[in-house]
Amino acid sequence: MLYHKTMNNYDNVHAAVVQLTTARLLLRPYQEGDYPALIAIDADDAVRHQQGGDIISEERSQAWFRYIIDKAHTEQPRTHYHFAIVERATGDVIGRCALRLLDSDSYDGTLRQGDIGYVLARAAWGCGYATEAALAMIRSGFGTLGLHRITARCLEHANLLRLSQVFASYISRRSEAEPR
Repeated sequence: MLYHKTMNNYDNVHAAVVQLTTARLLLRPYQEGDYPALIAIDADDAVRHQQGGDIISEERSQAWFRYIIDKAHTEQPRTHYHFAIVERATGDVIGRCALRLLDSDSYDGTLRQGDIGYVLARAAWGCGYATEAALAMIRSGFGTLGLHRITARCLEHANLLRLSQVFASYISRRSEAEPR
């Protein structure tokens, strides 16, 4: 019963994660007009290499995009939050990110965990946007969604070490602020 009670309380916060705003970015649900920008990002060989190198057909890409938009409106309770990363100064879509809720691996089901991921246009690399977007998702995950653990999986990239240090610093500051 504890798991059920926890889940019911947890379900109430889903509506609060509609969009996330940072100093330079807006992370918002996909809109129909985002598809050309997102497909152009994925078509870049360097970006595709960072994602593991898979080439996705136009049909499969469109089907995935449609599925994500539909899922955002129908999934109850929500377990996936997909966002377009929009540069606030220009209004341009410069990437995408996601926060995915995972099944609990604790014996009583109370451990809430998730994982994050992101893809940025090559022109947006090295500007700190990945860090900014990731921290917004982490804050929302730990804060609004009440997660206990957030993980990320990374492919090779020179700035990933820096990003992992930022995450560790954030988590360390967060745990120091919590009462013991």
